[in-house]
Amino acid sequence: RQQFACAAHEFRTPLAIIDSTAQRLERAKEPLTLDAQCRKGQKIRKNVRRLLQLLEASSEPAAGKDFVLRYNPALCELTPPLQNVIQAMQDNNPELQVDCQIGPLPPIWMDETLIEQVFENLLENSIKYSDGPARVEIRSYVSASQIEITVRDWGIGIPDADAAEIFAPQRRASNVGQRPGSGLGLFIVGQIMAMHGGQVELMTAAQGPGSKFRLSFPRDFSVGLGIA
Repeated sequence: RQQFACAAHEFRTPLAIIDSTAQRLERAKEPLTLDAQCRKGQKIRKNVRRLLQLLEASSEPAAGKDFVLRYNPALCELTPPLQNVIQAMQDNNPELQVDCQIGPLPPIWMDETLIEQVFENLLENSIKYSDGPARVEIRSYVSASQIEITVRDWGIGIPDADAAEIFAPQRRASNVGQRPGSGLGLFIVGQIMAMHGGQVELMTAAQGPGSKFRLSFPRDFSVGLGIA
């Protein structure tokens, strides 16, 4: 049941992107250029492929584990998947404000599709749990041993009493009210980071309301772990 719930949670974003892209095609008042048609077609096909990958992974036996994700690492940079997610989120939510300042990042072994899911879940939460237009700040830090990316928002935040279990499956903060959700987004983020030899942490926002998360990727992670 948990495996199905996780898969269903991850289906929402690619379906939303396909739907919004199709709506833009329907609402276009003038014929699109060939280049614009190709870009929108590529976006739809990319998200269809992702849905098929999720469907295939969710139909496989869990082998005694609660949740299985297909893991296909390659030597990549973190910037492209992050930029892809920001663009897709802003396409779907024009009022979203993203202040992204990340410097050059060294390539690491990672699964780009899964890392996109990490960024999508964090940005989706920033949108869902903001009372007005969502505002997100993204920063990067590189040391000799790891790469850190912080994602901070100005939403309703997470009460201290809930912080210890916020990455557990089907756990939601006590202040979410009637906002819809399954309590699986941060759990999935934690699972994906563990597969990459890294971790996600909830930090204290420096000033004002909101939540701040730190993603830590080890630079010497030369091979994939698979599911933790």
